[in-house]
Amino acid sequence: KYSYPMQVLALSIRAYQLSRTIVIDGACSGLILALRGITAGSIQATIELRLLLIQWVDETVTLFMVTITIYVDDASLEAAGSSNFVRRNVAKATKYFTHEMKKRMEWSPTKNAVMSPRKQTALSIIEQLPGLSIKAVERAKCLGGALGAGNKRNTQVQRARLIAFRARK
Repeated sequence: KYSYPMQVLALSIRAYQLSRTIVIDGACSGLILALRGITAGSIQATIELRLLLIQWVDETVTLFMVTITIYVDDASLEAAGSSNFVRRNVAKATKYFTHEMKKRMEWSPTKNAVMSPRKQTALSIIEQLPGLSIKAVERAKCLGGALGAGNKRNTQVQRARLIAFRARK
């Protein structure tokens, strides 16, 4: 459909199925078979994942008037408007997007959250999405940056990242 070379896709899939080793400070692990996720730094995987997601993104945005931000294998669905509009459209868009995604990909039960300035809005969205393991949060990390619901000052995520960076350095 998107004129992507099928031979390149087949080669990439075979490469992802190979066993790998992890090397840290010269110590090498035994062979590891990665069963989920994509190899960090794999440009080919990023392109192919984007091709898989593009149809779901286009359909979801058109049907539910939401904005979707995707970074490699993380997706964020956003909407602005009245509380009722946000509750209805974000819940329906999330249900549709995840249903389509789960047909072909693995769903992480641990990385899902709803953030809203009004806690009741977040809880209402979660109620409409049983079985997706979603929690309401006041702060989140998005593309390495810190986000806060409403006008709360959000420095905790950035402070924790700075402390971790200093420890690694």
